[in-house]
Amino acid sequence: MKNFLIRFMGIGKPTQKDIEKIEAEKNLRILDSVGKTLRIETDQTTLNRLLTQLKDWGLQQERVYPLPTTRKRFE
Repeated sequence: MKNFLIRFMGIGKPTQKDIEKIEAEKNLRILDSVGKTLRIETDQTTLNRLLTQLKDWGLQQERVYPLPTTRKRFE
C-alpha cells in the first residue's frame, strides 16, 4: 500500500457525501486532512475505483525527499 494525496478540485468544500464514500472504502485509511486535501494510504486498484466515483477529485502520489546531512565531516 502506498500513500497518495487526493485533492478536491471543485468549487467550495468537498461534499459530505464524497467524504463518506472515501471513509467507507475498505483497504483505505485517511492519514491526514488539510483544507481540500486528504492524505490516504491505499492500493492502486482501490484508488482507481474510488476516483471513478468522485468526479471533482484529483490525485498525486506522495513523494518523500531525504533530508540533507548537515553534519560536518573531518577528513
